[in-house]
Amino acid sequence: MPPPRLARSLLLAFVPHARRAEIDGDLLEGFRARVERDGAAAARRWYWQQLCTTDLLRLRALHGGRRVPDMTGGNGMMLQDLRFAARSLARSRLYTLAVVAVLAIGIGAVTAVFTLVHSVLLRPLPYRDADRLVMAFRTVPRLGFTRSTVSYPDYRDWRALPVFEDLAAYANAERTYHGPDGAESWRGVAVTGNLLPMLGAGARTGRAIVATDGRPDATPIVVLSHRTWQRSFGGNPDAIGRPVRLGEVAVTVIGVMPPAFDFPNGDLDFWVPLPDALSTPRDQNFLSVVGRLSPGVTPAVAQRELAAFAGRVDSTSADGNRGYGVFVEPRHAFAVRNVRSALIAFQLTVLLVLALACGGVANLMLSRGLSRRREMAVRTALGATRGRLLRHLMTESTVLAVAGGVLGVMLSTVLCRLVVAFGANQLPRLHEIRLDAAVLAAATAVTLLAALVCGLAPALQLGRTSLVMSMRLRGDSAVRARRYRLQDGLVVVQLALSVVLLVSAALVGRSFLRLTAIAPGFDPEGVVAGRVAYRASPQDTGLAGRDRFFEELTRRVGALPGVTVAGLTFSLPFSEQWFSTQMLPEDAPGRVDDAPAIKGSVVDGAYFSAIGMPLVRGRAFGPDDRAGAPRALIVSRSLAERFWPGQDPIGQRVRDDETDRLTVVGVVGDVHQSSLAEEPAPMYYVPLTQAGSWASVLFVVARSAADPAPLVPLIRSELRAINPALPLTQVATAGALIDRTIAAPRFRALTFTVLGAFAVLLAVAGIYGIVSLGVAERTREIGVRLALGAERGRVIAMVVGRGMRLSLAGVGLGVVGAVAATRTLESLLFGVTARDLPTFAAASAALLVVAVAASYLPARRASRVDPLVSLREG
Repeated sequence: MPPPRLARSLLLAFVPHARRAEIDGDLLEGFRARVERDGAAAARRWYWQQLCTTDLLRLRALHGGRRVPDMTGGNGMMLQDLRFAARSLARSRLYTLAVVAVLAIGIGAVTAVFTLVHSVLLRPLPYRDADRLVMAFRTVPRLGFTRSTVSYPDYRDWRALPVFEDLAAYANAERTYHGPDGAESWRGVAVTGNLLPMLGAGARTGRAIVATDGRPDATPIVVLSHRTWQRSFGGNPDAIGRPVRLGEVAVTVIGVMPPAFDFPNGDLDFWVPLPDALSTPRDQNFLSVVGRLSPGVTPAVAQRELAAFAGRVDSTSADGNRGYGVFVEPRHAFAVRNVRSALIAFQLTVLLVLALACGGVANLMLSRGLSRRREMAVRTALGATRGRLLRHLMTESTVLAVAGGVLGVMLSTVLCRLVVAFGANQLPRLHEIRLDAAVLAAATAVTLLAALVCGLAPALQLGRTSLVMSMRLRGDSAVRARRYRLQDGLVVVQLALSVVLLVSAALVGRSFLRLTAIAPGFDPEGVVAGRVAYRASPQDTGLAGRDRFFEELTRRVGALPGVTVAGLTFSLPFSEQWFSTQMLPEDAPGRVDDAPAIKGSVVDGAYFSAIGMPLVRGRAFGPDDRAGAPRALIVSRSLAERFWPGQDPIGQRVRDDETDRLTVVGVVGDVHQSSLAEEPAPMYYVPLTQAGSWASVLFVVARSAADPAPLVPLIRSELRAINPALPLTQVATAGALIDRTIAAPRFRALTFTVLGAFAVLLAVAGIYGIVSLGVAERTREIGVRLALGAERGRVIAMVVGRGMRLSLAGVGLGVVGAVAATRTLESLLFGVTARDLPTFAAASAALLVVAVAASYLPARRASRVDPLVSLREG
């Protein structure tokens, strides 16, 4: 039998939390006996069983033999649970701030994206019976047009079909407003008289356009947008009834539309009536058609009826209706067609972020719970039921989730404002983005779900804590392993979700870098352009007057200080303005009407130098390419290779109808005319002096050796000197045009990068936390290993090894998940595939590297443990 002093030393060594005052004679004697008979481990377990039983009986005796009340004094009262949770969280401020911050970011991101999705994709359009509104288009398969405009005869015939309850039409219109401060270019639409009543749209002030306003004998009128009314008339109600001059016509302002009304698109200045009974041919397509389906009619049924009607017209019409198709699309689907896939991808991504945040918070709660295991065990020993403990722990998690939810909703409003500010050109219906009842209900549901997910697993784990187990945790490796299995699983899931997000961010980021690395086909440095819509003055009419006007304009602009060259073009790159013509090489068989359409533009001889397009062969347009001379043509390199592969294109001839011929005089490089993401389309160019009268709206392009922005007021001044009635519009530098075309990919790349960085941060925090906790729990074991001669490198390898095992498991699971998840990104990628192996490898390797670094820090700390201190404190 060991002596009393040795027994006391063994007791204090094996039961480190025991106080000397708790050791009475009976317990000491029993402990000594069991050390000799059963060994130290059995003696330790017996001691704590006896100690807890003795303390519990003493406390119960003080309460008359009744069950000891819960230490919180809860007695089932939620208010007391909330008070206790608030006090407990207030004592752990750093933990509380970390949990609330992580939840706020996760809930805020989900709420913000759901706000966007709900406002853009889910909320009905703000029109009467919006679910039955459709757009009706002509399709031109041979030209690749899937949504083309409609002729007035087609619109008139379609309107009589019974599938439509009502059918209206509109056409883009541009007018010059002559105000007190000079000429301004206004963008608007000409609408049939039934369009605004069909939409249920009324004027904010005055009245809207009605059916009688389109009659030939009606007074010319205009309805202003709220923005234009404020900008040009100062919001003065006296503007109603005032005559204004739009172009060459005096019109009367009859009303102002509400601020939120933006049909058919935003940034409109006015609406004017479309004249009734237009006498235009069936092959002149310029109208967009919107209608309300009859009750019970679907868009598919309407499309079949229109297609059957078009077939009947094809068999009898001789004015260009052949070869067309019909497409009917819900108005809402048409409005969001370009952003649907991106918003869905964002929604799925932020849900992963929320899951990652919840996993990180659950791990924080488990880590904190392990430090409270003695508290939970003592409360259990003193009579608290398991349900009572679960309720208390769930109350804490709910308090944290509610705080995170409130901050998350506040954060979401900031994020939405940032999206509105930076995504104005990327998303439709931006003015409708707001927090409403549906969004708040979704945020509440997300908050409650976060509370349940974050708090349930730690609560169930800690709710099973017993006092004996809590005291055995440090010394019993089997118990410790079972305890940390849940935390290890959470870390693996965190890492897997992080891999999915990181791979997604890397794919979108690489796609954006591939896009920005593409040469546009011209040199944008120092280039500025502005649009001029020529209108003949009484003393300067005809094509000769137009040519003189633009020649004088380019001469004046080219003489400005710093300008090296100035030119003209009908189709500026990325301006979405061009025309298409069917043409064939002169000796090619077949009819021109059956040939594919080719994009074309009207330019002057200096345009290619002004925009920075290389002249590959031949010459640019010159003075000899005048009206009446043989028609000249410059083609792009890709068009030359298509028409004359392996031949010299200079001197070759093409036909754009069955009689006329054009001679190729030059070849220029290919230009990305529509988007950097699309292959350069074959292009042809004709000289302004040989173009028809329709070529009267051109861009003047100036190249400067310095910053071109200061040239804009000078160009306006020169234009005003020639014709003060003509405004300079759509002014932009060539660099700004390129930035505009990559704005949406940049926005996506930035968003995914931020989400990916947040995912990596949470994953690193999870690895660091779980390894640090393991080191803290094994401090005594590590001290013994070091005391017995273990090398510090082996201790570091042991600790890092655990982090690496978790990291490898998480990365492996994440790669599998990423293979499936990245399929949703295919429509957003350019130059990379959704299963790009280098991207997967790089993202996985990066996450493993940061995971090793996160594991190394606590491992390095563990290798410096003082064995004597660890044995004394262990």
